[in-house]
Amino acid sequence: RAVPDRAGGMSLVGIRTSVMLAVRGLSFRLKQTLLSMLGVVLGVVALTTILSVANGFEAGLINSILETSGHIQVFSSQDHEISNPDHIAKLIAKVPGVKAVAPGILVQGMIENEKEQTVSGCNIKGIDPARELEVNSIGAHMVDGKFAFGGPNEIILGKELAGQLKAAVGKPLKMTIPDGTKYPLTVAGIFKTGISDFDYQMVLIPVPLAQKAFGFADSVSHLFVRCTDPIAAGVVAKAIRKDTAYDALSWLETNRVLLEAIALERRVMFVVIFLTLIVAAFGISNILTMMVLEKYKDIGIMRALGMRTSQITR
Repeated sequence: RAVPDRAGGMSLVGIRTSVMLAVRGLSFRLKQTLLSMLGVVLGVVALTTILSVANGFEAGLINSILETSGHIQVFSSQDHEISNPDHIAKLIAKVPGVKAVAPGILVQGMIENEKEQTVSGCNIKGIDPARELEVNSIGAHMVDGKFAFGGPNEIILGKELAGQLKAAVGKPLKMTIPDGTKYPLTVAGIFKTGISDFDYQMVLIPVPLAQKAFGFADSVSHLFVRCTDPIAAGVVAKAIRKDTAYDALSWLETNRVLLEAIALERRVMFVVIFLTLIVAAFGISNILTMMVLEKYKDIGIMRALGMRTSQITR
């Protein structure tokens, strides 16, 4: 039904007619319409899936790093040891943003299973299990034994390393330090964090044994700090350096290469997704353009009947 428009001409009835023509235009090429919609749906699903997997992988990797190494490492680049660690730990605990502090000794050595004739180089870390639980989550990843030392010569090691040495809980091992001295050990527990390098190389021993074997007397090589907010670890590390005069590196600095690799991956992924979306957009634009070109005659007829440009656009 035609009605007078504002200019005095005749115009088709507005919204109802626009909806009717739009629905008819969609149903006229139903297959093309459904394929266009399917393309958009698949594109959104693919984009969401890719981003979710990438973000989940990155979050899991960073969480694993924080669970095994703590947020900040405090050490001395000059003496390579921290004297009076309990006093320094109390000073660090007063720094805003610090949640817990644990002493540790990081050295290298060799573990041997004489019965099975297996040997492996490893990173050795002297710890106090009770305080270590406050700064990382290794204790939550025990697969055998316990995260505690029942004796002065007990150790805890990663599952990958235990498999390499053919070691088991309660079985004897020997630790060889750089000067060739050997110390008898007993396996107290086995952990599996899921980080292959850590599970393959890390051995945990009591702090007193590490001090005795590696000549640290009453000192330690590191203090490990857990922050209330991991993202603010850099700011907290700066405050620790100022208050204690010791070196302090946050996990953001010690894992800079890995974080830069993740950032590069994000940039590459953004470019790939952007180009994919551009291709999809051109495809959809091509379909819409062809549909408009095919309707030139229809548009001409509707304009002749008095339909306004805004109605046709709508």
